[in-house]
Amino acid sequence: MEAKNTRIFRSLSENVGRFSLKDKTILIPEMNRIGCHLLVGTFKSFGINALIMDTYKGLELGKEFTSGKECFPCQVTLGDILLFMKKEKERLGDGFDSENYIYFMPEAGGPCRFGMYNKYQRIVLDSFPDLKKLKIGSITSENSYSLEGMIEKTQADVMEIEVGIIAAFLEESAVRSVKASGSLMVLEEMYANELMDSGTIITLFKAAEVNALLHSYALTVHKSQGSEWRKVFL
Repeated sequence: MEAKNTRIFRSLSENVGRFSLKDKTILIPEMNRIGCHLLVGTFKSFGINALIMDTYKGLELGKEFTSGKECFPCQVTLGDILLFMKKEKERLGDGFDSENYIYFMPEAGGPCRFGMYNKYQRIVLDSFPDLKKLKIGSITSENSYSLEGMIEKTQADVMEIEVGIIAAFLEESAVRSVKASGSLMVLEEMYANELMDSGTIITLFKAAEVNALLHSYALTVHKSQGSEWRKVFL
């Protein structure tokens, strides 16, 4: 039992964290319909192969390997990665190698259990012999979601600025598309007729310009459980 526990803890430290994305395919769970597309677009603009996994289709798999006490998004994303890996293995046959992929699951501190998703999912992935080499790429709030070690240093600072711009802009409005070129991000508003007065395209050249945005406020899923609202914007 002691040896088994040692292997588990070693895997949590060795197979969860920041790993080089060079020549890898990074798999993004669709935890946010808009934000994940922006994130994939940003990764691709730096020459990184990134894709969004289908969501909810693997929910039964996710439920099979969870107890039901976990947060629902934990079950959903676990099912997403298990189903994707299953389909890739069927598609590639003997050419399948889980080491060619990195599953993106960041974390955050605080009371939310989101910070434990990648740890629990690591344990589940390790229960499959052919998925033990699938690393979980995780950035964390502890170091301001630094990408150091995941992409080349010459690109890291610029990309962190762009990811920061995306996150800040999403607090203010829903976004339909993003065009990435160097340090320039062009974000086009979505649902302009429903949420805003105009369909203006906002161009941000510097991270400092984010300070000019007016921040909106929202409840977390956990905080709003049990509440009823006439209108909800996601």
